[in-house]
Amino acid sequence: MGDRILQRQAELRRSITFRKEFLEHIKAGTKFYHPLPRHKVTPTIPTFLDETPFNGWERQSINGMYVRIVLLSLIAGRIGSDFRPAGLVQEPEEEDYIQEVNLAALPIREKVISEGVQPIHDGLVIDHICKGDSPSEIRDHMRLISSVLGLDEAKGGEWVSTGHKDGTAYKGIIFRPGSYELSRKHLKRLSAVAPGSTLNLIQGGKVVNKFRLHLPPRIYNFEDLGCTNEACISHPDQSEGVPARFYRTRDNRFACAYCGKNHTFKEIWKSRNK
Repeated sequence: MGDRILQRQAELRRSITFRKEFLEHIKAGTKFYHPLPRHKVTPTIPTFLDETPFNGWERQSINGMYVRIVLLSLIAGRIGSDFRPAGLVQEPEEEDYIQEVNLAALPIREKVISEGVQPIHDGLVIDHICKGDSPSEIRDHMRLISSVLGLDEAKGGEWVSTGHKDGTAYKGIIFRPGSYELSRKHLKRLSAVAPGSTLNLIQGGKVVNKFRLHLPPRIYNFEDLGCTNEACISHPDQSEGVPARFYRTRDNRFACAYCGKNHTFKEIWKSRNK
């Protein structure tokens, strides 16, 4: 068996070695990892890949070096003698941050339409977006909301208006005509990207569902989340594939679960940080 393998070593090595003709078939964003050092004569990851975006082995090696330095220092007793572990992090209690409004219990009021807004017959309206911000800040954030909710290719638009009560505080309105069924996942995303907003689902010219949305206690399991700390293990620059995860702080910000950096609800989305 050994001789037979040796006779086919060139064929076998070729089957596991990256070749230039593979480049055009690789999906953008792909990373390759390989323990260093590699074979000097017959590397399975050739050196022509070193300067490409596929290079994940150098960052992997650098991260591994730091980890080993710390581990060896701990074993040798050079660091860690004064370390006192913090108590277990308590998961935030479940709370009703997505509140569906009982429409039957609402008082009957005269319908007031924001200036310049044309009511839609069927669709969704997201109201009270970033209330109190400047018009330019509101417009900028509404573009992010549309992207996060996957509404960029739909009909409709965005509008900046003022509240009916005081007439001075600006707010944003997103309206999309059509038929929409939003899952709990969509509502959680909207709560995280537009806390304080109100979602109205409209059918036949009437509001059939109304939700008041607040900042969720935690957010995770969304691929478009990203910590802005470039040194964080979850940051794309680290190429570790660790998904971002955030917890709400007492001052209503989002703290990264790994590095602790605080973010506003506007800063945790990758599309905002490009």
